[in-house]
Amino acid sequence: MALILEQVLLLLSFAVIGYALCKTGKVENTNTKILSTLEVYLFLPATVFNTFSSNFTPTYLRQKYVLILASAVILVAVALAAHPVAKLLARDDYQKKVFHYSLVVPNYGYMGYALAGGIFGSEMLLDVMVFALPLALYTYTIGYNMLTKSPISLKRLVNPVVLSIFAGMCVGFSGIELPAVAANFLSKAAACMGPISMLLSGMVISQYKLTELFRNRESYLIALLRLIGIPCTVAIVLHALSLQTLIIPSITLLAMPCGLNTIVFPQLVGEDCCTGASLALVTSLLCVITIPLCLLIWG
Repeated sequence: MALILEQVLLLLSFAVIGYALCKTGKVENTNTKILSTLEVYLFLPATVFNTFSSNFTPTYLRQKYVLILASAVILVAVALAAHPVAKLLARDDYQKKVFHYSLVVPNYGYMGYALAGGIFGSEMLLDVMVFALPLALYTYTIGYNMLTKSPISLKRLVNPVVLSIFAGMCVGFSGIELPAVAANFLSKAAACMGPISMLLSGMVISQYKLTELFRNRESYLIALLRLIGIPCTVAIVLHALSLQTLIIPSITLLAMPCGLNTIVFPQLVGEDCCTGASLALVTSLLCVITIPLCLLIWG
């Protein structure tokens, strides 16, 4: 319990620092583009490649293919359940899409991966990443389409993160040993992912007034479902089906707060990002309590 709480607080402390730096004028909000670029094109791909290349072996694939199957089923179930909930809570059509996306897609890429690696190590981190593959597919196709009002395009899947997954799979499956300098580079770059992602979160949220973000009552209902309702329901079902080995990967992903894509994607089309910022702020604060509790109960 103490280790889990320590890791959550450690990550959130970087978000607080990012928020404070922007609010005090030490850092300009325009710098979020620089950090976002580094995260998407360097730190996150390095983490993904490093994990897959080190642990993704033929033996692993034979033992853990069920992770992807279970994740796909869970994704479909959550997406279907989220539709009527989002429709009930939303005041307009676009807010319904933001709520729907937030219920389906947690902050798995930035916070989920960092937390899994910090608490459980590289082997469980690989399980979490494999479990997240259907979510990544959803994020860059249907999710992107909902939040930007653009047609679904498979070209969105050709991005640094997805490419690093397949490159890491090939290296890990083949057993190729990377040169020491390359392995050291990947390790150093991967270590930056968690702190930089949370700094970015704080900087993005600083663009809005806290009082306005905390006044959104729907955010607390979404937070209850996102942080407790969905992960606990999935854990209960997996436990009832005697699939205990899937509980930790699923909880580590599904108990995460709402991500930043509900801020980043709407900015591309000039939509109001206040709802997304409110969801990110409220769930990020509450997860300090809910993540340790979920992992303590089900772990």
